[in-house]
Amino acid sequence: MRIAIFGGWAEESDRNKEWVKEWSVDESRQAQIIEACRELGSRLARHRHSVIVGSEKKNSADYHVVHGMLDQLKESNASLPWIEVIEGIESEKPLYQSERENKNYWRFFSPINRAAGGRPIRSAEKIMAVQKADAVITIAGLTDTWTGGIAAIVARKPVVPIGTFGGASRQLLQALDSLDHALTQ
Repeated sequence: MRIAIFGGWAEESDRNKEWVKEWSVDESRQAQIIEACRELGSRLARHRHSVIVGSEKKNSADYHVVHGMLDQLKESNASLPWIEVIEGIESEKPLYQSERENKNYWRFFSPINRAAGGRPIRSAEKIMAVQKADAVITIAGLTDTWTGGIAAIVARKPVVPIGTFGGASRQLLQALDSLDHALTQ
């Protein structure tokens, strides 16, 4: 199964002000998110799932899920494209350059045609990930996580928001609960 991963925690920015106001994460909570993401990555690899990610920022769920997977994959000597990376949104440089030693684990995509003057749009990475995924998991997160989660709901893909850490995932969980309640009325 191909699973898109969305989430992380806030770094102060104008773009995420509404989320940052409502939700901030101290170092203790960050450590819990990192541990949960790494365990998730390990379990996904153990059960032979692949992930679709678009960030290597250390405050992203993507980064820590990928590293949990890599730790597990090194132990098992597996050689499938377990980690699918959507590039060109976060940075013009290739993502996960230092982690690419085993090329069998990776597949890379880019939704942006820079030669044609394409501009990176963060939500394009989320939409592309939803399109390629069989399911979506969100962990904490901000505006982009909300966008990806809503896109998955609209695309009728299974969405698993891990709302324990708050943020967009908690909001998505509440939205799914409200939608489920409305449909059963």
